[in-house]
Amino acid sequence: LPRAKRAFQEDRAVWLQRWNAHPGSLPPLRLRLDAATGFTSNSSAGSPTDASTDAANGFVNRLDADSSFTAPLRGPVRPMVQGTARLQGFPAQALREYSYVDLAWRPGVIFGRTNRLTLAYRGNLLLSAWPGHRYFYEAHRGEAELETGAGFIAFMGASRRIFRDGGRTRTELDGGVGGSLPMNDWLSLLAVASFRYFDAVGDPYDQAGGGPLVAALVRLPVNMRLRMALSAAVDVFPHSGGERGTLAFGTQQRRRDLTVRQSSEFWFPPLGAFHAGFAWEFNHRDSNADEAQGTLNYDYAEHRILLKLRMEWTLNPAAPRAVKDPMHVPLNWGISAGKNADMNSEIRSLLQQDEAARASSSCVE
Repeated sequence: LPRAKRAFQEDRAVWLQRWNAHPGSLPPLRLRLDAATGFTSNSSAGSPTDASTDAANGFVNRLDADSSFTAPLRGPVRPMVQGTARLQGFPAQALREYSYVDLAWRPGVIFGRTNRLTLAYRGNLLLSAWPGHRYFYEAHRGEAELETGAGFIAFMGASRRIFRDGGRTRTELDGGVGGSLPMNDWLSLLAVASFRYFDAVGDPYDQAGGGPLVAALVRLPVNMRLRMALSAAVDVFPHSGGERGTLAFGTQQRRRDLTVRQSSEFWFPPLGAFHAGFAWEFNHRDSNADEAQGTLNYDYAEHRILLKLRMEWTLNPAAPRAVKDPMHVPLNWGISAGKNADMNSEIRSLLQQDEAARASSSCVE
């Protein structure tokens, strides 16, 4: 079967499952699109121009695109390139200033197969609909990521993020470790611990923080799935406070934030490459940086209900071509091509969602 050029559909599913189950396997070409539409109780909570005050509730649309190409080489060194885009928009005219486009590109090199080390450069550009802040920031980042066949992942990166507001421009250092723990055939647990330190041009904007992220993946009957995630983060601004802190955040105390995020997603059985589902997201931040006059309040809470549609497509030139025969009786192997989830991919997906939700910590407040 591994050397087959052609195979019946159920045999091809076995081939793909064996490929995907191998720790060193990577599809040469992968594309994922996530579209979501729904309702938010606080439109500013998911915007990089931020929640210094609560905004009105309203409908929200979101589109995430993630594509990657990995050179299909047999050796231990494989070049790769990845591109991502996140678009968030609000149909209501009064809320459109909270919309944004976040673009990123990531060329790199992968070393190893069962245990992989990825060294990459990531460029990032964020464009905002906030009047006067269309070009919000750009970032240039070097990063390293280690993955093992046992489900362990470690990552670290350093970057320079250049804001339109020069005082917020900063050098960033972040990293973390995580892993997956399959409990049984229907339940897997994921856990990640991360840290970050930002050294800004303006001292009050220096920031240090981190925290845990845990998730549970539940496989339900007929290929339905449930994913629940919870994260908490503490951020301190060590050089805020005093007169400069008052100008920056409206308080003479050193700013300190506690942010908690929860997401629950239910996915129906896939229909070919398409998955439909719905999600409930809750975000809450408690901050001691509140202006005495009450014009700014860095605390916020948001509930978000979303309907989701996901399309995943991979191209693997090594896979056998599916063939049909009118006399063929299909064999039921009890599997499908995409039944086994890539746990490290799930960890990266959760980290990307958490990073996107954290955009407001870098905003014009």
